[in-house]
Amino acid sequence: MGKLRTAAMLVHDYLKYRAGQQEKGLQQKYNMVELGKMESCLQIAVRPTGGLGDYIISAKFTDELYQYGPCRIDVYCEKMEFGEAIYSPRPFIRVFPASMYENSAWQYDLAMTVEHFVHINFYNAKKLFDLSPELFRIVEEIREAWDSLYLPVSRQCYREMVHFRQMELLGLDRYTELRMGERFKICDKWSGIYLTKEGERHFKDLKLDGTEYVTCNYGADSMGKRRMQLKVWPRAYYEKLIEKIHAEYSWLRVVQTGGPKAERLQGADICVLGADLETVKWILKGSLCHIDCEGGLVHMATQLATHCIVLFGPTPLAMYGYEQNTNLVNPQCNNCMGIYDQWAFSCFRGEMFPPCMYGITPEEVFEKLRGILNRERGGWTEYMYRPDERPEAMEITVRSGPGRLNRAIFHGLEKYKTFYQRVDRALQCFSVRTVIAISPERDILPALLAEQNYEVLCYDENYGFGNKEPPEFYTFIRRGTRLGIDYRLSSPAAIPRESASADLVLLYGHTASEKYVIRETVRLLRQDGHYILADE
Repeated sequence: MGKLRTAAMLVHDYLKYRAGQQEKGLQQKYNMVELGKMESCLQIAVRPTGGLGDYIISAKFTDELYQYGPCRIDVYCEKMEFGEAIYSPRPFIRVFPASMYENSAWQYDLAMTVEHFVHINFYNAKKLFDLSPELFRIVEEIREAWDSLYLPVSRQCYREMVHFRQMELLGLDRYTELRMGERFKICDKWSGIYLTKEGERHFKDLKLDGTEYVTCNYGADSMGKRRMQLKVWPRAYYEKLIEKIHAEYSWLRVVQTGGPKAERLQGADICVLGADLETVKWILKGSLCHIDCEGGLVHMATQLATHCIVLFGPTPLAMYGYEQNTNLVNPQCNNCMGIYDQWAFSCFRGEMFPPCMYGITPEEVFEKLRGILNRERGGWTEYMYRPDERPEAMEITVRSGPGRLNRAIFHGLEKYKTFYQRVDRALQCFSVRTVIAISPERDILPALLAEQNYEVLCYDENYGFGNKEPPEFYTFIRRGTRLGIDYRLSSPAAIPRESASADLVLLYGHTASEKYVIRETVRLLRQDGHYILADE
């Protein structure tokens, strides 16, 4: 009986083990993205870590991948709402839950995790080399140099603290640290944010369109804790600031943004808490100034060219600050991020009222806000559209030969004939160095201007390719880049570029009739700049 009982137990355990393995196999099978074979383009997986601000920064990285080869990109996000808002509007990108990444990564031609470093998790060396020798070289160099790039410190807080100090000494920041030793380009801190029609409708329902307001956010990611992060400016300070705003600017409304669990600030005219990000984008875009601690909404507002007053506490300004914003720190105490595990929630000095945040007073913030309002309020109406009524003939020549323009990849040479004449006239009559083209798709004019040594930047949602043809998309971008064009992905009403930075803006297609696009256009112009509308 003893032997039979033992045998029965062994059989039971074996069957239980097999059932468990089968269940695990089913879980793995159904918790993964099944990819079909694609011979003509790379299939790339990217898993960004962190919150909304980190996703915006990582989007700058994914945008660069388009320049290395024809590719489709799947982004695996822990926070799907953030991922959908930032990544999904971009061409050839799909968004999936981060829980599916581990079981799916091995199928891709290249799979990477992006945090403060770019981790190469898996790659198909042969296909990567065949379709993108340059990206293959970068991946190989990162793998070979990994021991010198990555800090072998097991505790995340200490590893990041040392890494941030190293980046500061090298003059790098949260964006440019992802160059991985100059292997990737990542030349600036501008990352496109897409605006949607649905978000615009919800924004108009709030009756904020056409009004003047500032926004503020009282809160930050809880990081799984029940306590407020230490980097959040005190509630009493926010409410004191709102009192001062209402006392001096009775016409100005204060709009509070934030998550659904945020505490309402007394005195705020409108509290938009828990709204979907598409609506929040429009709210931030229309704000005269956004007031916040360092966090995701600051990153979003900055990319939408809204000036921010950012109150820095534990977070290092050198890593996370934007030069165009007003960044405030208490010089007596700041930048303690990573010195111990609980840096985000309690003061290392044991202070009940942490001096890094309590040392920045409402009076100081209000003085900064006053200067911003005097500069920002109504500034865009100072510009006038001055079209050329007597355009001269423009001869368009396309040169051939090595390194010259391949005319076959562009279209529209005859479509915008009058428009081309106006542009030619503007180039003859005015001093032009920097040209921005909004929604040019595959028009030939930006390439012609780049060949004539103008600085040309093209901003478009997908350059006329929709979401269907990665190889042709890559060919178009690559050839234009070789001519000197700087291609950027963005909505026409939200150009990720500093204000007053262009001499000439070219505005194409249906976007020319939208008031938000016109307003964005004149924001980009220098004081003596011009914009020209393309003819339909």
